[in-house]
Amino acid sequence: LVVNEKGKKNAELPAFVHIGQNAFGAGFLGSKVAPFLIGDPNNPMRNLTYAGGIDATHFQQRVGLLHDLDRPFSSEMRDPEVAEYGIQFNGATELMRAKSVEAFDLSKEDAKRVQRYGEGGFAKSMLIARRLVEAGVRFVEVTLGGWDNHNDCFKRVPELCATLDPALGNLIEDLNASGLLKKTLGDAEAKAFSEAKH
Repeated sequence: LVVNEKGKKNAELPAFVHIGQNAFGAGFLGSKVAPFLIGDPNNPMRNLTYAGGIDATHFQQRVGLLHDLDRPFSSEMRDPEVAEYGIQFNGATELMRAKSVEAFDLSKEDAKRVQRYGEGGFAKSMLIARRLVEAGVRFVEVTLGGWDNHNDCFKRVPELCATLDPALGNLIEDLNASGLLKKTLGDAEAKAFSEAKH
């Protein structure tokens, strides 16, 4: 709904990115405002770079061939889902060529900052989230499953917190340092965070 009302901040990047599993679609609003999915935070650049042996020229030739083959089908099939697929496909190929796609690339991230966030997929998800917010993605959703505990609660919850706390804490701290916390949480919350640190 936020994306539907507000649109994109960075024209090169999706307005809504979901990192992790169990993402919800956009429902009746349609795929144009559905989240861009990163299922594996350990490999966020998957499908955003050219395959081995393919450069930008060869890729564009292949895209052109695909459009030529697809045009008769698309012109005959007036189903909205066919049109939406074309929009999503074009958006994906444009993203691959965009300079801003570097926001997904954790190899550009400072090694000390990576260490602060912790190890594992959730820590990487939070790093990607911060980079995307800084690059102008309007809405980023990150999931960490496993909280619905019915067995070993006193063991599992501390384990989950050990994953959650350093990643989320450092994300909030970095957003506060860059002035973005006011835009993500709000002025009052950002002020409360700053006061709690002192």
